[in-house]
Amino acid sequence: MVGWNAPRKSLLLVHPDGEGSRATNEEINISFDPVPDFAGIAKAAAGGDLFAARVEKTADLDSVLQKAIEAVQGGQTAVVDCKVAMNC
Repeated sequence: MVGWNAPRKSLLLVHPDGEGSRATNEEINISFDPVPDFAGIAKAAAGGDLFAARVEKTADLDSVLQKAIEAVQGGQTAVVDCKVAMNC
């Protein structure tokens, strides 16, 4: 179950057997599906002056991290959004 666990846990502490206890994350608006483009959001918030990359494959991680390091060494902020597998 992907989403924000704190709101669900709070809901269950107060109403463990209520309607919310049977609702999906989507139904109570705490789902991350589809996953936001966090790197893109960060770049937009920085007015475009930011190195931003999203990594979905392990094979791409080294090269993206190298580019991010080069950006930081050049005085720019970098955000690298990495997709990870749950329960690994």
